Amino acid sequence: CAVPADLVRAGGKDLVDEAVSLLTWSATPVAGVSVSVDSILRLAIFTAGAGFSGMTAVPFQATDVQGDSGVDTVLVTVKPLP
Repeated sequence: CAVPADLVRAGGKDLVDEAVSLLTWSATPVAGVSVSVDSILRLAIFTAGAGFSGMTAVPFQATDVQGDSGVDTVLVTVKPLP
């Protein structure tokens, strides 16, 4: 069975019953990097804190309209300014 491109797998759990446009996305705050999620554009914006450089893990959660959710982590590397 082919899965349409607008369906997602999050946190190892198939959310094949929901189109991406019906999911609510969020990110857990982490030290050194702030994250804002635009649910309409499905875009995450990362902003490093002043003087922060290094690697950090940012957990993201996708929740469907029934309240089921999945979590996965994105590793973000911030390089120091030259």
